[in-house]
Amino acid sequence: MQLWLGAKVNFIGQEAPQWTMDGFGPEGFQQYSSEQLFGQWYVIYWYPRDFSSVCPTEVTALDEHLEDFEDAQVRLFGCSKDTVETHKRWVESKEIFQQGVHHVLLSDPNGEVTSSFDFIHADSGLPCRGLVIVDEFG
Repeated sequence: MQLWLGAKVNFIGQEAPQWTMDGFGPEGFQQYSSEQLFGQWYVIYWYPRDFSSVCPTEVTALDEHLEDFEDAQVRLFGCSKDTVETHKRWVESKEIFQQGVHHVLLSDPNGEVTSSFDFIHADSGLPCRGLVIVDEFG
């Protein structure tokens, strides 16, 4: 059994990498960027891929706490290398997400943003499970 560990990097006190990604969420398809979010706290969590057996559990668990994030004025984003079209098909699958998904899933198909946060698994090229919290100053 192979255990995937998250990033080995501690970004505390460092500026987060700049990024721009397309996403799919309650408002449909939109583009998001670190520049657009400057002045706000946000969380991005990474998961390996849509339509896998474990990832819906993570997405659902975080989505169940969306109100807590919103009360704290923190934006919540999920991220994988899947396309926004794949995200849409996945979250609209009632067999997988009976209650839906109420936060944005970002798409990083070439893995550039995921790599900039050091969340790419070296062997598979898929995102590792990981999470970053970015403050209002980036």
